[in-house]
Amino acid sequence: MKHQRLFILSALIGMSFLQTVRAAIYHVGLGQPLTNINDIAMHELVAGDTVHIHWRAEPYREKFRLSGVGTAAQPIHVLGVPGPNGERPVIDAENATTHPTDYWPVYGNNQSTGDTGPIIVRRGPNRPYTEKPSHIII
Repeated sequence: MKHQRLFILSALIGMSFLQTVRAAIYHVGLGQPLTNINDIAMHELVAGDTVHIHWRAEPYREKFRLSGVGTAAQPIHVLGVPGPNGERPVIDAENATTHPTDYWPVYGNNQSTGDTGPIIVRRGPNRPYTEKPSHIII
């Protein structure tokens, strides 16, 4: 019985550690590791992930979907980083692109985020109806 309790406790600690390690931090913009927002599969972000979208003079012409399930302790963050004079990054839907894998079935058709608004918060494809995006801070 003692060994079972120890095993369960070890497994829970291990799972907690894995969740913490999985969280990623992304920086997008000129001079950053990633140039465009859709260099990240935004629809695959998970609890604890953070995306910093840095200001640039040209708007980001990209659309993306957030489907992740964050937690109160580890929300998903999408943050704008101001420019040198306090300018905020702009996401413009005109002629916007989407991530190549960001598709999901809608009413029997295959529809991408390209047919909708610039930022969509929506459950991912093939996910249980009860699993809804949550704890997302934009």
